Amino acid sequence: MARIMSLCVLFLFFISCGHFRNKENDFDNIYIEYKSKNDTFIFNISNNTLSFKNVYEFSISPNKKNLIITKGELGKNVEVYKCEIDKLKCKKLTKNNFIEFSPVINDNGLFAYCLHEYSVSQSKILLNNDILEFSTDGCFYDNLAISNKYLVFRKTCFSLSPEDTIIGVYDILRHRVTYIPFKDCFAEKILPYNDNLFFIQSFCKNTNSTDLFILNATKKEIYYITNSTNDELVFYDNYKFYFISVPIKQKGKFLFNVFYYFFNSQLSNPFSKSNNFLGRISWNVSYRLLALANLYNKTHLEIIKNIIDNTINNLLLIDNYHLNIVDDYNPNYAYTSKKYSIDKQTPTSFMVHDGLIYYSIFKALEVIPGLKNKYGKILKEHFLFEYNYWNKFFDNELRLYKQPYGSPVWFDGIWLPFNM
Repeated sequence: MARIMSLCVLFLFFISCGHFRNKENDFDNIYIEYKSKNDTFIFNISNNTLSFKNVYEFSISPNKKNLIITKGELGKNVEVYKCEIDKLKCKKLTKNNFIEFSPVINDNGLFAYCLHEYSVSQSKILLNNDILEFSTDGCFYDNLAISNKYLVFRKTCFSLSPEDTIIGVYDILRHRVTYIPFKDCFAEKILPYNDNLFFIQSFCKNTNSTDLFILNATKKEIYYITNSTNDELVFYDNYKFYFISVPIKQKGKFLFNVFYYFFNSQLSNPFSKSNNFLGRISWNVSYRLLALANLYNKTHLEIIKNIIDNTINNLLLIDNYHLNIVDDYNPNYAYTSKKYSIDKQTPTSFMVHDGLIYYSIFKALEVIPGLKNKYGKILKEHFLFEYNYWNKFFDNELRLYKQPYGSPVWFDGIWLPFNM
């Protein structure tokens, strides 16, 4: 979940804005603070407490008046909500079968977000729910940051040069976009400092580490703040900027990286309560669940166990049976997709998808005996049902499975596994 780290993880080595120094902390003993109530993420703004279920990402305007979030509902994709903080009231801005992400909002209530439609290697930018025409070129747009004057973003064209980042600056008043090459650096995070200046945290090849930059959006220039082999990171917490410098050879650095990226993205695994229509369960949640199982096996932290528990519980509520999508090509306990069907609308289940999902679940149960007792029986029944369904399409002579003939995909009848 974008920027969520600063609200839920305290690493005990924050240092004041504008100063950098190394600390000889043992990162094997990272202190974590995570406030949760069931699947609700809770955070404080001033003296108000706001609670949102299944939050994917959120952004708060600098004047603390406006909030924008993406969050999901059971069996549905995430949608965008705009909230007035003082009134604790939210308005739903979208209703579709796609995925909105990277929401941002400024002091005037002007908001923007990115949109995946059928491909996650392409996206568009919408400003106040209107598509910005320049973002319809088939490239990937993300990491939005907005001030009262500019909308800044990262642009990556995978068909051209996927390793290079382009920083885009959109002038909100003049409706003009300018692109700034950011060669050999991959921008991970962009944060607005004021109307004209933006922090950029980026992994760079020349240092093989994460460095910090300042973007002057008015002059369209990017300047180094740091240029070292340490990882320099920026956080935004309680409307203040904090910086830390982490030595590459610091003890526990690998574990630090795991926590850093985990708490910066999809903390509550919101897609686990969504659906697999765009492949987010099979190609996102399953891998995150495997990573969480490995992380729990290393740390035995209760927070990780709770997230795994919640994820598995969610997955049991969004299979084909619960979504009422059961037919010859969609067995009860599979996780159907629409992304790969010919018309991109007809639900179709795939053995590869179901294998990834069930494998990740069983690996998680393997490292947490209590969850095995809780879910083992029902998951065994579901898996055997799936096995018997796909076994009908097994060729005993070739020892291979086939995609069922007649299923609404261009590759029906092909040998499996097949990477869609």
